[in-house]
Amino acid sequence: MRLWRHEHGFGPMMKSKYFFDNFWTDTYKSLRSLCEDGSTRPDFIVADFFADSAARDMLTQFNIQLASVWPQMPYAMAPVSYHPGQPGFQADGALTSEHASLSSRFWNEFVVLAALPTIIPWLIWTKRMRVDAGVNYRHSLLSKPDYLVLVNSFWGLEAPKELPPLMAPVGPILSDEYLPLDEDLTQFLSSHDRTIYVCLGTHVTFRVKNLKSISLDSSKLSTMTRSMESYGLFPKSLAPISTPSSLIICLMVRAYPLLIF
Repeated sequence: MRLWRHEHGFGPMMKSKYFFDNFWTDTYKSLRSLCEDGSTRPDFIVADFFADSAARDMLTQFNIQLASVWPQMPYAMAPVSYHPGQPGFQADGALTSEHASLSSRFWNEFVVLAALPTIIPWLIWTKRMRVDAGVNYRHSLLSKPDYLVLVNSFWGLEAPKELPPLMAPVGPILSDEYLPLDEDLTQFLSSHDRTIYVCLGTHVTFRVKNLKSISLDSSKLSTMTRSMESYGLFPKSLAPISTPSSLIICLMVRAYPLLIF
């Protein structure tokens, strides 16, 4: 996926879609076993957008409400007239029609139709997988979701639009003003004028030697910094915790034991 470009179409994207959707069966069976038992049935489910299909099944079968957390505006949801094509599927990166050419607008409207030869086999594969697990219905594609959708994006980088009642931005808002650098950071950056900050997800965490080969060996950067846990920051009673996101989940689970992540 890191080599994907808009002009490559849906084919390379669907490879990763198959990979993540392949976990649905185990996720569904595990969630269902929890929901069938009154002693373990959750009151609410917080689901990553890669796994929200199984959580939506729990909404359908057990009426257990959920929140699906997205890192960007969800695909094919909350369309508006000034966004060409389907949300999230802009073929050439034209997020609005304001400066898009006529050909760009046409292609953005056509790109989903052009992808049907790729999408239809995936729909058949998904239906077969669900039937094998005893699920004989499919989820509707909703422009306005009937469950809570939390968008953890940098609000201000994406083109603004009106959202349905159950979609809410929860990411940081781009501020008009920022605190000045302290003395240590100012001194560090003044002596390292080519610095890159890397914040990688847990699924693409590189080893230190890989990070060095990306930056320092190319002689284009003077240093590289990345997110690290500050072990002295949190109470020792919460240790061991591998990442800040694990800390958040730990705190929420302790406050709300019936939350399922």
